Amino acid sequence: MEDSAAFCGELQSLIHDVPGAKVTGTAATLPDAIRLLDRDPPDVLFLDLFLGQGTGLEVLDYLASRRSSVQTAMMTSSPSDQLKDFSLSRGARWFVDKAEIIDAIPQVCEQARSR
Repeated sequence: MEDSAAFCGELQSLIHDVPGAKVTGTAATLPDAIRLLDRDPPDVLFLDLFLGQGTGLEVLDYLASRRSSVQTAMMTSSPSDQLKDFSLSRGARWFVDKAEIIDAIPQVCEQARSR
């Protein structure tokens, strides 16, 4: 879930390069994210901290309210220890700096598979 179409395309391409991984949907806003999660929840969710409408933290709260088993990687281009702690405390399993996304995607996918 990412509001930047360009970054979303890059993310999809990187996920397709991971053996056994596939993109099942994309969303740029909180309402679209909720519809997608209700319709076809993924095993792993790459979630931008700031969406076009709403935030990734609101998505985490939604997942928690549903007791969802979706494993979430919160992404941001403005990482900080405070945001990381806050995201992890709200249910994210990973916190990813977008500048390191190329290395993070295979690691997240592998860790999710081994869980």
